[in-house]
Amino acid sequence: QALLQNLIHDSIGGVGTDVVHQEMETRYRSLFDRCMSARQHLLEGLSPYFSEGYYLWNLQPLPVTVVQTLEDRYCVCSITGGRLEKTDPVFEPLITQEQKIERFVWHNEHYDLFVEGGRATLSQKSGDKRVIRFSVFEDEGDSYTSALTREAPYQTVDMTTYQRSRSYESVKIQFENPLIRWEWVIGCDHTPVIKMKATLQGRGVGYALILTLEGAGNLTVYSPFDAFERKPYDVIEEPAQAWQPFLVAARETGKGTEFSFKDFVGYRQKGVMTGWLSPLYGYTTVDNGAGLILLRSVDFLSKPEVPGRIGDAGPYMYTPGAAMKGEIAHGFSLFCGKDEDFPKWKSAFSTPPILFHSEANPSEGGEVSDIPSLSLGFYEGGYAECTTAIPLPSQNSSEARKIGFRFYNPGTAPIPLRSALELHACGVRGDRTAPFAGVIEPKTIETVGLTLPINDHPIRNIRSLSILSPVLNWVRTPVASPPDPLKIQELVRLRDEQEAISNRYEKEGREIPGLNFQSRFAYYKAKRTALELSLSLCQNMRPTTARDPEIQKVFLELNDLRIKRRSIELLIETLKSEV
Repeated sequence: QALLQNLIHDSIGGVGTDVVHQEMETRYRSLFDRCMSARQHLLEGLSPYFSEGYYLWNLQPLPVTVVQTLEDRYCVCSITGGRLEKTDPVFEPLITQEQKIERFVWHNEHYDLFVEGGRATLSQKSGDKRVIRFSVFEDEGDSYTSALTREAPYQTVDMTTYQRSRSYESVKIQFENPLIRWEWVIGCDHTPVIKMKATLQGRGVGYALILTLEGAGNLTVYSPFDAFERKPYDVIEEPAQAWQPFLVAARETGKGTEFSFKDFVGYRQKGVMTGWLSPLYGYTTVDNGAGLILLRSVDFLSKPEVPGRIGDAGPYMYTPGAAMKGEIAHGFSLFCGKDEDFPKWKSAFSTPPILFHSEANPSEGGEVSDIPSLSLGFYEGGYAECTTAIPLPSQNSSEARKIGFRFYNPGTAPIPLRSALELHACGVRGDRTAPFAGVIEPKTIETVGLTLPINDHPIRNIRSLSILSPVLNWVRTPVASPPDPLKIQELVRLRDEQEAISNRYEKEGREIPGLNFQSRFAYYKAKRTALELSLSLCQNMRPTTARDPEIQKVFLELNDLRIKRRSIELLIETLKSEV
């Protein structure tokens, strides 16, 4: 879900802006729905093998505790590493009640949390304290590059209790400024993971909302199967003037404080790890800490000039949809605990255990004898990443069902896998069957198959199998962002201006004998800008799709001009070097 949403657009906290990105949203949303449909099909195929009750499947090699709010219940259950087995969760009554409070305090063996005045203070067991707070920055950038300038004020509207059980409590805080309203829910329990949710309601344009964990020292960054420390910023030198015309894409220069988010970013100090676990696209250190970029609101796909960037980033187009007006919700977590506890909680966040619920299907009726509990065990003495569970083709589907588990071993030693059921190797794609050697070799991917005999169990779906945790949804409530009439007028003026410039250089090129490369380059540059503005006006003045004849015509002209402009640019620089 997070992967597909982030594929839609790089740095904006939701779906992008123009007709191309809107169709990307439709395409990826369709893919998400197909994944959910395939998951339901797999659940229906597995349901005969689950007796009534709850099952927990831990894909990670380490023991972990699952904590989850489920409507009016708070669920707690634990499981050892690499197992699928029946479990007996503890369900605590969950009371939702909003009462105004001035402060919120939570203590457990990992941290102390104090919330007051719209910010949280996290006291670590090492004795260090870190502040968590929001910032609203004015953003003069575009969809490709942020340009955060001065900080804008906001106010804390209200703080209330939210949900409470015997071992869990959450608080809700509401904020606003003229550009955006948002609420922040913080949930605490006995684990070192603080669960958070930010619900954002955009109202204006030209800003970025950031949630910063303040801290000193180098950042600790985790990518899949890798970890490293980095400085809080990069210094990117501007390329020499002689090289700049040869750069096909834009380059950011100067002090770089914005980075792609992978698995984790935070701080390690005195044996304590503190930082963000998040599916968000990026983070920034602009505010003296590790800041999650929750939302950026801009209204141009690409501007001709953005501070800290040189070169050609993309089409100069007005895209009011990039203002991100509407409701967007982000779920994320903050870890604060011992170094040695961090790997299992990071893994549990990125690949959470799956909690199944099997119950009688009333539509089938009749009494059914109990089914032995299905149990699988992996990861004997090592670490492997189980990435996918897929149905495999069966030669005789009336006699057996086959399930494949795709494993990746990032280590340097073989990892044994064991199960009560016979295992067989299926290749990376699951398209072959061979005896399984019993281990996943280092740095390899392998699909390991299990054959589930149908003859041993009822074929009818006498039970309904569902997944209670993790919860998957894709909720975004966009609000129409009508074009600003004043900006439309300005676009018309700019388009006409660029058309006049291109006509002048085209005429100049015809009148001067020989090939005037400088004039041709200036013509292509102005003509391209005029076409981009025409495309932007077309999309903002009437409903269009990517298959619209006028849109397709402009696309073809633009693509042709981009190629010609680059060719002339390179030729000019080559001729200069020969003089």
